[in-house]
Amino acid sequence: MATVRTAAPRGPEPGNKRKRKRLSKSKSSSAPASPSGVDAQLQTLENWHRALTVDVRELRREGARVRLELEKVDDTAEAAVEKAESCAAQAKAATQARDAAQQREDKLSKKLATMDKKLETLRRCSINEELLMTQLTGLQEQYETELAKVKDAHDAALQNQQTQLDAVLAKIQEDATHKKQLEKTLQSLKNENTRLSHKLTQTVTRQDVAGLQDQLQTLERDGQEEDGRTRADLNAFEDKLAEVDRRFVDVDRNLADVKARAAAQAPLAPLPPPPLPLPRDLVRHGDLSVIHDELRRVNRDLRTAAVDFASLTKRMDDHRGQQEQYVESRLQELSKQLFDALSHDSRLHVNEISRLKDAVFDLQSDHREFGQRMRRLEDDLEHRRGHHHETARGPPGDTGRISHRYYQRRRHLCIETIEKDRRAMNHLHQPKIKSGNVHGNVREVDEGQANMPFRRSRQPRRTPEVIVIEEDDDDDDDEEEEEEENAEQGDRVAEGGENGDEAEDAAPSRAPPDVVLDEEEASQEADVTMVAPPDSSNTDPVESADHLEKEADLRTGFLLYFCLGGAPDLGAQWTNCFSQLRADECVEMPRALSFQRRYGILQNFPVYLTQCILQAVILNGQNVPEGNDSVASRPTGALSVSSLHATFDEVVKAIHLSWAEALIEHLSKLANTIDDLASQKLQLSINPAALSSSADKDEIIYEWSRRQESVMWILARKLHYGSFVPSMKCNVDASPAVYLFTTMFDVRTVTSVCPQFGTFRLNAFGAKLMAYLWDQTLKKLPYVFFADWSWLDDQSTKQKLPALGFCHLLASILLWNSAIDHHSLTNRSVYAAAVKHLLPKLAVGGQRVHGSEAAEASFLLLGECESTRIELWDLDSKFASILGLDGFFEVMEAIQNNMLAVAGARSS
Repeated sequence: MATVRTAAPRGPEPGNKRKRKRLSKSKSSSAPASPSGVDAQLQTLENWHRALTVDVRELRREGARVRLELEKVDDTAEAAVEKAESCAAQAKAATQARDAAQQREDKLSKKLATMDKKLETLRRCSINEELLMTQLTGLQEQYETELAKVKDAHDAALQNQQTQLDAVLAKIQEDATHKKQLEKTLQSLKNENTRLSHKLTQTVTRQDVAGLQDQLQTLERDGQEEDGRTRADLNAFEDKLAEVDRRFVDVDRNLADVKARAAAQAPLAPLPPPPLPLPRDLVRHGDLSVIHDELRRVNRDLRTAAVDFASLTKRMDDHRGQQEQYVESRLQELSKQLFDALSHDSRLHVNEISRLKDAVFDLQSDHREFGQRMRRLEDDLEHRRGHHHETARGPPGDTGRISHRYYQRRRHLCIETIEKDRRAMNHLHQPKIKSGNVHGNVREVDEGQANMPFRRSRQPRRTPEVIVIEEDDDDDDDEEEEEEENAEQGDRVAEGGENGDEAEDAAPSRAPPDVVLDEEEASQEADVTMVAPPDSSNTDPVESADHLEKEADLRTGFLLYFCLGGAPDLGAQWTNCFSQLRADECVEMPRALSFQRRYGILQNFPVYLTQCILQAVILNGQNVPEGNDSVASRPTGALSVSSLHATFDEVVKAIHLSWAEALIEHLSKLANTIDDLASQKLQLSINPAALSSSADKDEIIYEWSRRQESVMWILARKLHYGSFVPSMKCNVDASPAVYLFTTMFDVRTVTSVCPQFGTFRLNAFGAKLMAYLWDQTLKKLPYVFFADWSWLDDQSTKQKLPALGFCHLLASILLWNSAIDHHSLTNRSVYAAAVKHLLPKLAVGGQRVHGSEAAEASFLLLGECESTRIELWDLDSKFASILGLDGFFEVMEAIQNNMLAVAGARSS
């Protein structure tokens, strides 16, 4: 706002001197004038004073109007500057949005590269056709050598079998062709994606923004020049106003002098008429109109620039939305085509492998049956030769009847055997028709469920048929029992020949040692198992072929067992907190018990551990061929109770360290996202007492504790309680874990007076943090576990944590943020005591978890913590002493008191 400056009064100017000289002459000439002349002069002076007063008033009014106009000009200039700043901010936002779009595009490119790597990995992990060809060729040569001595019918059957194998190989080649076509399709999609990326990088958005920035700079420069000219004109106008004020002050002084002289001297001659009024165009309205025109032009330019920015932003948003929708749709199509192709390819491979295995199994069973029949024929010939000799010697009548009956049964058995051989050889032309229908049905079902996630179907195991092979030296004493047994066996063979396809369905499905079984068939035991006679030393039940060879399988099993319940050690007392798993959620119990009998050391631990280790063995395919009992029964390394406990402790310690690192990383990222905390550069670190035993120094731990405590205190104030958290001066000795606990739990009731106790409820931030840390452990498991076991998938997707694991996780992160020594952080008994103390305190929905009869009580739904109300009841001083929470109840009570005080002030 412009102000009128007034100068100090100056001495009389030359003009005034001349005027005084004229007045002195008039005085001398009119000395003898009458008093009426003096009155006239006084009247004239009054008229002059009145005219000057009116002119001064008009000048002041005009100055006030000029000041108002100047204020308006300043306001307009400030508004123009604000609009220019807003335009610059919009331009910056548009640039940031464009950069964000480019970053998203880079992320999409990285995702596509990751998908390419996964596809390449899956392609490398596919079935090796050369191995299958080698095995089939070896089997073909072996069978051709063995069956070369058989009749012409068997040669024809083998020829037909070879034709079928060639058809299978042709189908496999077709699958390879289909794979190549799929690769070409993926390559074309990659090229299209590259073209779109290139098009996005060549957009003219940067040029438009640069042009608008140049235009904005030009407008700002013109506005600054106009402001400079306006300021210069205003300064000149202020100087003129100061000059006018100075003249008015001189006139007032002259008038005062004249009045004083007139009162002292004789009347003077009449004064000349007053001068003309001062011109009133001192403000230069033309300049103001020019200023207003320029301001209007600047305002119009600013509006035009704002409209241009708005249209550019809208156009960029529309273009970015279209590009995102297009890229998302293309990614969805690519992923759908990829997974459909992979599932279709896997189904084809499974069908073809099952057909090949069926063919191999049929050949083996036919070969075994043919060898048995040939031996029977040889035995029959030998018996007939002996019968002829006995007839020549004239055997007794009873013996003749028995031999005749035996001969008739043998003859009937041979006839039925030959007929069954013919039907089996003829059936070799048809077996793939039936099996093809079965696999075709499976394929149709799979294609109908192509969009569903892959999960292995777990069918009930068939009851194995046990055939006891005995060798008896006393043939004469047990001849009748052998004849009856052979007769019953012949009847069974005859019934099998009459049933046709039913006998074929009940054929043995055991694979030879050099045939690789898939995981589903390897998990099922053979239908026909050969065991030793009762008098032999091996009297154990049927043993599985699962064999523990690698320590990695043991560690994976321990990790899976930990995720199942979250137990701090391998004690059996924790299994009461585990949920009962359904049959389709774990390995079959008979198979697990067989594996446990194989490795007797596992019988000292819960059966859940055996199931988890067996699942890891099955996943890695560590199966020993059947028949190699010496290899299967050998011990794996030096397994003992102490070694298993030590290995499990190492796995749990690694999990504790991963939780501590993930917590520090998560809180650091969260602090960087908050504007007030990003500038402070908060430093969070892991407890130095956990790094090594040499770190047990009070100075290092104390320094870390104070630094960690201050950061945790700041996070507690910013993230949750705000000003309710007491100042650091009131709780100097508080542990960092206390403020971490405040960010995760809300205070319900607490008292620091002995006996100390408190009740707390898990909040949304604490639930998200617990789910994030538990997910870090789940990421260490292979994905196949999530496909097989639904409870693992629920933990990952539904944030459904076991109650025991929740207590273990909470105790671990609180211990790692307390000022304690290395022994306390690595001692499993400390964690066991903390978990054992926390578990009875845990309540869900107003009901304690420990000892509850509800089926789902042992699981916590962290994603629904607000509705389920996960709480810790009656935490006492023992809880604080176990976890090293110094000042826990004092800080919590201070928070409660502050909240009650604020609530009381609001209500009053």
